[in-house]
Amino acid sequence: MIVTMILTIKQWYQRRVRGTYFAPCSCDTLTRQYHLANSYGLFRSMTGVGGRPEVVLEGSDTHDGGWKEFEFLYKPGDLSRAPPVVTPHQPRLDWQMWFAALGSYNYNPWIINLAYRLLNNSTNVNSLLKHNPFPENPPKFIRALKYRYHYTKFGNGTRDWWTRDSQEEYFPPLALFQPTLKEFLDYHDTLNLCARTAWTRRLSLIWA
Repeated sequence: MIVTMILTIKQWYQRRVRGTYFAPCSCDTLTRQYHLANSYGLFRSMTGVGGRPEVVLEGSDTHDGGWKEFEFLYKPGDLSRAPPVVTPHQPRLDWQMWFAALGSYNYNPWIINLAYRLLNNSTNVNSLLKHNPFPENPPKFIRALKYRYHYTKFGNGTRDWWTRDSQEEYFPPLALFQPTLKEFLDYHDTLNLCARTAWTRRLSLIWA
């Protein structure tokens, strides 16, 4: 940072002495020739401006109503729950759910596999959730809605941490009896990928 400031001042001084017009430019432009840093960043352009996009999964025993939300361990969901401190832990599933909200399920086929596992009451997947509203028997239908979450303002008289605006349906209600669900998973080879990953982990434990 100090080096960047020195180079910026030097550049400005040289242009002033030469009588040239000083046009503001970025620090990256001024320091690029020295190869001290670069402009790349994992989150160079943040996505929270205007609201944080989030996918919320819901289950129901009927197609027409009675939807209940699945609550994840870390991602925003329940409006009254404070954002958790997770460092240095990396909540992989919750993190991936955020990336899924930035696109569509067609580019994130794993989220359809997640719904498929919940419809089958997978023990491994249920262990990744904070609250499953169907603890005994899985729901017959699962759908996903996309919201934009916003922090509540201080002094607004509520104890909630979040407000949210309903934006769109992320994917329509899915059920095990729908042939299109299995066709989608087969097309993306999601089920076989999970099976191969499980066998790879077993073999790694054997060879370890």
